[in-house]
Amino acid sequence: MEVVSRPRVLILVTVFQPSIRLLVRQLDSISQQTLPDFECVVSIDGAQQSDIEQIGLILPDQRFRIHGDGFRRGLYAHVEFLIQKFCHDHEFVAIADQDDEWMPDRLSGQISCLKLSMYSMVTDDAFVVRPESRHLPRGNIDFLFDILGISDASKEFGVLTNFATGAGSLYRGTILKFAIPFPSQIGPQVHDHWLLLVSLLHGDCVIRNDQTWKYIQHDKNQIGVASINSPARRVLVVIKKLTSILKYKLVTRDDPVISQLIVNTKVLLDRSAGIQISPMLFDQLFLLRHSRSHLISISALKRSRLETLRLFLWWKRYKSKLEELNLNSF
Repeated sequence: MEVVSRPRVLILVTVFQPSIRLLVRQLDSISQQTLPDFECVVSIDGAQQSDIEQIGLILPDQRFRIHGDGFRRGLYAHVEFLIQKFCHDHEFVAIADQDDEWMPDRLSGQISCLKLSMYSMVTDDAFVVRPESRHLPRGNIDFLFDILGISDASKEFGVLTNFATGAGSLYRGTILKFAIPFPSQIGPQVHDHWLLLVSLLHGDCVIRNDQTWKYIQHDKNQIGVASINSPARRVLVVIKKLTSILKYKLVTRDDPVISQLIVNTKVLLDRSAGIQISPMLFDQLFLLRHSRSHLISISALKRSRLETLRLFLWWKRYKSKLEELNLNSF
């Protein structure tokens, strides 16, 4: 009888002061994947012995194990630590939040997508629901990509903006070794944007419009989104756009956002030795020299005029900082 080889899949679940009810919901959804061949590490940031004992009682089966060493690292450094400690010869790696819920065919669909291509990663859309919603609501349903404005056009601007949420993505394991160590966190850096940049260095990212998970929207989300259908969301979007324009009109070239982008660019270039940079990423890095060309890329994202102006003001300062560091001639 022929033995069918299965991909080696590692799932890393980052946990910090969780709602046990939502964590149980997430772990149960992972355990019910149609592709059962995986191992899952549930890692508690800043774990106390009581946390380990409590969460250890809710692990669904032997594929799940718990980790906690007592150190409080914060999400960015926690993910870096987990990749370095647990990602070895795994073919695929997923990083899950503690309070989401996966659809049963999420893993199998994402793996099939990567196996049929040379893509470095895949990121999926999600339903945005409230914690009390065990079933999808009838009528208007919020989709994460709609709220965040993510589409295939987003890839034209991936160096500056994150279009791949880590909680909805699957990475090739061979790619993640190039992500370690993470760049110094001097600005509002998130781990999923850095992992996206490393993936783009080695290939392309698939943006799938399939809703294969539920983003559970609640008051304690570390990094959250609001409903696109709510009046409060519309008002918030307008306020954010107006304040962003004022901020970037007044910002100096020492702005931490710009400084973080500079650090990311330098680290990427340092690690690109011997690697044929993917055309998509090379085009973006090359366009750092041409604000007019990059403005075309911004327009391709179909952003509003206010958002386009904000990004253009930001870009002028980013480009100026690059010129100071002589990084615009590669």
